[in-house]
Amino acid sequence: MESLFAKKVCLTPVEIERRLKSVSIQPTIQRISICQYVLCEADHPTAEVVKEWVDSRSFKMSLATVYNTLNILVSAGLLREFKFSC
Repeated sequence: MESLFAKKVCLTPVEIERRLKSVSIQPTIQRISICQYVLCEADHPTAEVVKEWVDSRSFKMSLATVYNTLNILVSAGLLREFKFSC
């Protein structure tokens, strides 16, 4: 399975939609927006940073939606989760 996030690359919304569908994930506006940020703008962002970016550029979404979407992407193998201790 090809990872969405193997390296930093900017995919178009249509390409992101195709990739999500290829692993049976419904490509909602929220999921596509989150993928665009993670792919094109961010470097190991926290869920809070993802939420701030999406809120400032498109529409408001809850932090729970961000966490749920990130977990779905991790479960599908499209994204890797990094845990850092302080």
